[in-house]
Amino acid sequence: MNRLGCLMLAVLTAGCAFCKKCPASGSTNLQMTVGSRRNISGHWLISVDAYGENSRSIQQLVRDQKGLVVDLKHGATYCQGTETQHLIVNAAVPGAAPPEGYKPMSGLGYYKSYLTPLTWEKAKDKCEEDGAHLIILDSEKETMVIKEFFARKPQISGAAHNVYVHAGVHDRYKEGQYEDVLGTSVPVSGNSLWHAGQPNGGAENCVVGTSIGMYADAPCEWKLAFICEFA
Repeated sequence: MNRLGCLMLAVLTAGCAFCKKCPASGSTNLQMTVGSRRNISGHWLISVDAYGENSRSIQQLVRDQKGLVVDLKHGATYCQGTETQHLIVNAAVPGAAPPEGYKPMSGLGYYKSYLTPLTWEKAKDKCEEDGAHLIILDSEKETMVIKEFFARKPQISGAAHNVYVHAGVHDRYKEGQYEDVLGTSVPVSGNSLWHAGQPNGGAENCVVGTSIGMYADAPCEWKLAFICEFA
């Protein structure tokens, strides 16, 4: 669901100083752990920790990253006749720029609000024209995007309600089974992102973000302001 704005890749092997005994001679195993987070500009940062006795395995990993400009630092340790190679790799990949008018939210992504009220379907189409999508709340932190929108007291004319914005979630395909506009299931039970008493079903098959940054279901025909997300 996310585009890579900037990839920082770190490859590190552990030396025998941290081992109780040396690995068996001739081992070519390679173990890796991957983690990710967003930086302040909304770009994804990904780290990779790798360990292996056969240095060619890690070097091949680096060579396979076509298009990367790689900064490589190399070292080696020795233990009971076994040589372990260590590589620290930094690589950067430029990502697509956000659409015009989209502002970054620290650690999340880029967002743009539209004050001209549209139905849920037309709002969805407008976001997609931008190369983005209606806002999807993936965390408690992301509710701040909606809260800050309403805190600015935007001047919205002609909306069905001025305390809601369209969100990228719906149950139009099957009643009670919510999913976001990217096709990912959105649970109801145990999900703290839903407003108290919501969703209440019936003819309300689209989802809005309330002024306190939480989900509620609503009629898809309501014309509301909306927030698009580029991440």
